[in-house]
Amino acid sequence: MQTKYAYGRLSLPTPIITVENGGSISGNNDTYYFWIKGRNRVGYSNISTPLSLVIGNGKQIRISASTFSTYDYEDWRHFIITVSKTNDYTESRVIYKQELFEDNQVTEKTLTDIIISSNFVLNANLGSVLLTDANALPTTGLLHGFRVELESTGLVYEYLHGSTLTVDNVTVLPSLAGVWKNVPSNSLIESTVGCTKEIFEIPTEDLIIAPMHSVFQTAIPLKYYVINNEGASLPEAELSLNAYISDTSIKTKYWVKVLGYLNLTNYTLDTSGIDFVNVVVQYPNTKIKLSKPLPPNTAFVIEVTPELILDTIISEGTYITLYPKLNRYTTIDTPGDIGEAVADISSLKA
Repeated sequence: MQTKYAYGRLSLPTPIITVENGGSISGNNDTYYFWIKGRNRVGYSNISTPLSLVIGNGKQIRISASTFSTYDYEDWRHFIITVSKTNDYTESRVIYKQELFEDNQVTEKTLTDIIISSNFVLNANLGSVLLTDANALPTTGLLHGFRVELESTGLVYEYLHGSTLTVDNVTVLPSLAGVWKNVPSNSLIESTVGCTKEIFEIPTEDLIIAPMHSVFQTAIPLKYYVINNEGASLPEAELSLNAYISDTSIKTKYWVKVLGYLNLTNYTLDTSGIDFVNVVVQYPNTKIKLSKPLPPNTAFVIEVTPELILDTIISEGTYITLYPKLNRYTTIDTPGDIGEAVADISSLKA
């Protein structure tokens, strides 16, 4: 058995992008190639099949909001769109990042079509966007997530619209309506596929944690795939969250919602004959068991929401870890765990 943060379709559909009149793009009737990738809590998906567009002069392009649609069993946190004038992803660069959640990680953003009308965004030294220093950074027509490389620092930055991060003039640079922040990969693209890592394989720096600052904060749900990779159906098992809290004085309770059985070959979600589908129950007060066999290469998809009990006081550096597993059981054997120990996967901090 394996436990992973929920991801979804590993190769996303080709982005839906159209060319329109009315912009300032000078495409010279060249062919441009566009890709999309998704990021869950731990890493990126595969690249999509590219979309090729011939773009003339005096044009703009429209990225349809439906490009960023997701399914309930998925947990993409954001998408990135990259572009190149050759059909080679490694020669592309990120021009837009679509965040799917507000800063609280709970409220879903309202998706709208994205218009790119700036010639700089589409054509700024495709494949490099190497600028001499911070004074050369553009200030208008920018899209959230647009990336550039600065020769003066040797770092790659992405534009974060509306961000209030503290400017240090090295890893965070100022901008009129946000900041330029150094990208952890220090790359104009994201070439690594890491969204399918098992929980205990995740480096801390790669994880988008689910912070909780007080008992009054809206709790953040976490989606998991508990995967049967054993080659045969798992006939019976019971869910165990395997929670560990670094501060034993912290009091929590857990709410669990079963989303169904996800076939990881064709990404179809089975919800028939499965107990507690789309019903929120408190764990461990309610025992969550497989109500029918879990086929091989299939994920038991759950959403877990940790909640702090009212009189809890959080100290700086406190963390909670969860490692959901399916424990086999019979009427005569002592329950045995399936899986290994886990590294920290979710954090609480003051």
